[in-house]
Amino acid sequence: MKRLIQSMILAGVAAYMLDTTSLLAQPAGGGGNNRGNRGNRTAQGNGNNANNNRGNFDPAQMRQRMMDRYKETLGVTNDDEWKIIEERIQKVMDAQRDSRGGGMGMMGGRRGGAPGGATPQDANANQGGNNQNQRRGGNRTEANPAAAELQKALDENAAATVINDKLASYRASRKAAEVKLEQAQAELQKVVTRKQEARLVLMGLLK
Repeated sequence: MKRLIQSMILAGVAAYMLDTTSLLAQPAGGGGNNRGNRGNRTAQGNGNNANNNRGNFDPAQMRQRMMDRYKETLGVTNDDEWKIIEERIQKVMDAQRDSRGGGMGMMGGRRGGAPGGATPQDANANQGGNNQNQRRGGNRTEANPAAAELQKALDENAAATVINDKLASYRASRKAAEVKLEQAQAELQKVVTRKQEARLVLMGLLK
């Protein structure tokens, strides 16, 4: 009889301990969920901040950082010397942009449409990219009117003779841009050392 009573007491104590452990564990779990929720809110906040930072893109700051890297890579310490080099590097970069021609941002279809069976969401994303490109300095076709004219003829399904004329004008503008690039590269080459020239070749600014 005593053994039965002892067994019942032990069973009751064990059940009490299990219930107590369960109750103590619940707040800890709830705290973990709260921490997880706070983590999710923090991650979302960081994502929104990143989007805001991309929206506040400053072309002038990006250009300055790029030029600072060029200056450091070339090992230029004299500010007067760098002013000359920087100006000619910028001319080369502008000429390279022009020599690549326009219309690349308009591949795949007419402006404002969703090319290749793309969804409206894709079209909106492309439009957002186009807006960002405009903030960075405009669409490439704006820098090359001949490219814009050729694209317009294609969009309007112009006659073959019209397209032929626009294509010839575009090719002529590309050729002129290539000559301008060669001149800009030659001018840059004149004001740098041989070691700096080699670095500029590796960076793609000289041939």
